Amino acid sequence: MRKLSFPFSLATGCTLLGGLLVAACQDHRIPAVLPLFSEAANPAVLATSPNGTVIYNGGFGSAIAQDPNDPTAFYLLTDRGPNAGGSVANSIIFGKADFTPQIGRFRAIGNQLILERTILLKNSAGQLLTGLPNPVGQGNTGRLPLT
Repeated sequence: MRKLSFPFSLATGCTLLGGLLVAACQDHRIPAVLPLFSEAANPAVLATSPNGTVIYNGGFGSAIAQDPNDPTAFYLLTDRGPNAGGSVANSIIFGKADFTPQIGRFRAIGNQLILERTILLKNSAGQLLTGLPNPVGQGNTGRLPLT
């Protein structure tokens, strides 16, 4: 019986010690209580189309990461910009062809996400990126961009 009790006690002790270490670790803290649903407060107007449709900068959410130092702050990535399927086969209409994809830093306040700042995405030469499809031969998906 003694041969079984030592390994069992050692395993139990290691498990308890490991649990205490994880509980004390700041990387695993429970985030602040946040609402189940939030929406961006007062998104910026990007453009107004010829038919009067207002295009807002509300496309954040293609990716999300919580700020590791602030549980009420989040970084959200936009998608490629305002677009819709075109009537021409395999086409896509861009409502704002010069849109630059961006990362927004938001703060959750009540049920609102307040945009604090944006980071515009650039290439290695420092030029702003666009959401337009890549050129043929450079990763193009075959979709015809209409602007």
